[in-house]
Amino acid sequence: MNEIAVKKLNKLKHNITALAPFLTIKTKNDALQPLKLTNIQLDAYSKIEERRKSNKLLKIVFLKARQVGLSTLTEAIYFQKVLFNRGKNAFVLADKTDSANNIYSMARRFYDNLPEALKIELKNNSTKELSFKTDSSFRVGTAGGNSVGRSLTINYFHGSEVAFWDKADELVASMFPTIPDSPESMVILESTANGTTGKGRFFYELVQSGIEKNSEYLTIFYPWYEHKEYQRTIIEPIKWTDEEIELKKIYNLTDEQLAWRRAKIESDYKKREHLFAQEYPICIQDAFVTTSIIRFFRISLFKIFRALEP
Repeated sequence: MNEIAVKKLNKLKHNITALAPFLTIKTKNDALQPLKLTNIQLDAYSKIEERRKSNKLLKIVFLKARQVGLSTLTEAIYFQKVLFNRGKNAFVLADKTDSANNIYSMARRFYDNLPEALKIELKNNSTKELSFKTDSSFRVGTAGGNSVGRSLTINYFHGSEVAFWDKADELVASMFPTIPDSPESMVILESTANGTTGKGRFFYELVQSGIEKNSEYLTIFYPWYEHKEYQRTIIEPIKWTDEEIELKKIYNLTDEQLAWRRAKIESDYKKREHLFAQEYPICIQDAFVTTSIIRFFRISLFKIFRALEP
């Protein structure tokens, strides 16, 4: 292999932006297309790489709005790891069977649509695992299932929708000993919020821990307005509420973003703003609001501040 080919291969092996055009995804409209990383995915990847270069443990907590592509990014990174390295195992633990199946289908689609020159021969073919003849594997499981990877040595672990796991703290306690405490290992735990108690308590505490300066985890938050798709064309003039005016000012929102937010709250959430805030938070505090009481006080404060303006 000549020097140029080696350099290209190393780039595919170590840089997900180089491999992404060779990874096929299914869009929301069921079309197949190469993975084109979004602004959020690129930012998340840069933060992961920055942490890697600082020699800190790669333990990432993603608190996110819905469908901003962080699960896809994680699967792409882990697929890259097991494709180009020998004896490495990636394991994804999802909150429910449908999610686990979708994640496996994503990884299988990555593999099936690779150029032949990049394919590594598979050792077996199952509905839950891609096992390569290089002794590397990509496996999925379901939280609460009978077999969730406890017998594996896991180099790359992805917890998907952790806030919705049953007994999340017990699962983590039983599985994390299988992950080598090494700079080469990766742990990514991501979820939308699910309150501060019950199933959601573990993830809430994890997010808070990851904010602290000396934590072994790093919390990375992506609000809904950073996703470029979340905007709506304005056909007729809209009269904004006091709260919307304040949100626009504080977060530098466009009218199109506010229009998307209002339509989403009115149609999908039947004007229950606290439910929208949980699924599409604008700040970390909003993600864990579970009642409309806090929203009432927030609106009242907005009105007070506006009244005090000169």
